Order: sequence, then C-alpha cells, then structure tokens
Amino acid sequence: MKKMRKHVMAFTLMLVMMFAMTVMASAERVPVDSTTDEGTLSGMLDLYGMTQTDATKSSATVSWPATSPVYYVYKGGVYQGVTAETTFKVTGLIAGSLQEIEVIGYVDASADPNALYAQLLNELQTTGDTTMNVVAGYAVATPGKPENVASAKYSDTYNWFPSQNNSVTIGWTMNKNDQYYADGWKVEIKTVDGKKKLKTYNVAGSEYTQGLYSKTFKLKAVNNTGFSVKVQGYVFMSNGAKKYGTWSGKKVVIPQAKVKTKKKTNSSMTVSWTKIKNATKYEVYLCKNADASNPKYKKVATLGKNKTSYVVKNMKTYQKYGVWIKATVKYGKKTYKSALSGYNTFWFTY
Repeated sequence: MKKMRKHVMAFTLMLVMMFAMTVMASAERVPVDSTTDEGTLSGMLDLYGMTQTDATKSSATVSWPATSPVYYVYKGGVYQGVTAETTFKVTGLIAGSLQEIEVIGYVDASADPNALYAQLLNELQTTGDTTMNVVAGYAVATPGKPENVASAKYSDTYNWFPSQNNSVTIGWTMNKNDQYYADGWKVEIKTVDGKKKLKTYNVAGSEYTQGLYSKTFKLKAVNNTGFSVKVQGYVFMSNGAKKYGTWSGKKVVIPQAKVKTKKKTNSSMTVSWTKIKNATKYEVYLCKNADASNPKYKKVATLGKNKTSYVVKNMKTYQKYGVWIKATVKYGKKTYKSALSGYNTFWFTY
C-alpha cells in the first residue's frame, strides 16, 4: 500500500509517542507494508516488520515476522487478543480509517495484557528503549463511500455539453471522513436503467488531487441517451491484491439536448435539437443577456416529446442570446431530467 496523506495532522504510534519519534504535521504516514526506512528506532522496536494482507470496511488483517511463542495484539493501545499465529484480524474499524496496531511477542499466553503493555510503556518512558519484541504499524479499513458523484453543481464533478462534443467528465470526492487517500478508484458505467454494463474504468489515486478525482471518456452508447454511474475506492495489500471499499450511490446522468440555431426572419431564430431517448417533454430556457457577467435564464416553453424545435421571436439586433434544452425522460416508473453543463449562445444580426 503506497504512502498517503490527508489534511494537516500528526499520526504516530502510541509506542512512538512515548519514545522520541513524532510525525510532524503534514508528514507522510507510515504504511503497514513500508519498505522505506524513514527513521531508526533503538532496541527491538520495529515499525517496518508489519504487513497488511486483508481489509474490509470494518476490519484489517495484519501479519509480522515470527519472534516469540505467542503475540499480544493491541489496537491503538487497546488489547484485542493473544495468538500463537503471526497473523491477526483486527475488527471494529470504521470505513476509511487508519489505525495503529501494536504486537508484543511474549513467552506464553498467561500474562495480563494490560500489565504487559504498561511494562512496555514504562520501559520506553524511563530508558527510551525496550527489551521486548514489538512490531507496530498502521492498518487501514477499505475506503468509505465516495461523495458528489457526477454533481452538476461543480464543473470538476460533471461536464457534458453535447452541442460542443460528446466528451463526458464524471468526477467525485473521497468520503470526508476517510483518513487516507485510496490507491485507486473503480468507475462503473451502465445504461440509465442499470440493466446493462457499458464500461468500467480504473482511475489511479493521488494525494495531489486533495481528494477530488475525475474520469473523462467518450461512449457512443450514451450519446443522446445518458447513463448511470457509481464509484468505489480500493487499496492495495502487501501482496498486491485490491481490496474494494463502499460503492457510492448510483447517479443517473441525462444529457441536455444537442442544439442548433438558424435565422428565420429579421427578428426571429429557430432553435432545433436532437431527440433524447425516452424523452417525455422538453423545456426551453432562454437568456437575453448572455454576454452579462451574471446571465439570467428563464423557462419560455414546455414542449411535447415529438417537438424538436422552437422559434424565438421579437429578437433585437446585436444582442447576445443564450438557450439550453432540458429533457425529461422516463424509464419504467422513474423520471429523470437533463443536467445543465453549458449554454448555447448566439448573436442576432440582420
């Protein structure tokens, strides 16, 4: 699992907090399968011997080298159990969380776990070292539910302007509660009714996007129709396996109609558009001040499903107009509307 960041924060093991190693604000966290030495701990304390082999939204399975007959496992200093194996499933995690795990090797399973941990902390506090076999690291639960999928409120999360081209951009943000950046994202595109899968995309994760991601694509099957989309994040385990997080909710995207304009008379213009599949009606929005800093669009007509044109009358010369066509479609008992991504503007002259 690669190194990840989120926000300005200090992550550090409880053991290390008692020691002399403090992770500075905005420093990279230490993944459980780190192979890069970012600092040296004295004695037997070994941050880098732990690996993660499995993850769910509420658990993480970690492994470590064999050093002792039994091992006492702690989650953030809280005792979880004792085992003779070199692997342990830590439960009770929250999706998208990053959790400190400590393992103390010991001679048998008869020790008081709290006393054993207290002994470790006492050694670290008094001498800055420990004689105990300790392995520690960070483990993750799988990513939380992505947010703002294909939200037309933001250009970064939705952009599809058929009058210009049929390139579609779908964006999303990581869950606001996730404590790390996912290694990647799975984007699933289906038909509007969700019955047929059209395409699956993989998007690499990156800390540099600050939790905002997107995918731009062209699919002939969605033109003048639309699609449904959902997204889930994933993390790599030490063995390279992908562990997927929670799916976002399904978002249905219906394109606005592809518009053309043609002068009709010296004071009118014909606006025509391409039919949207399963449309039940079209709404025409017109703006008479499209060159203004804050143009105002007003619904001027509602037309039936078989209408694909509208005449704008009483137009003034040398004035910039704008128009967009919102379609309402129906699939079974469900109704959806076009999402606005851009306006069609034109000057009217003699």
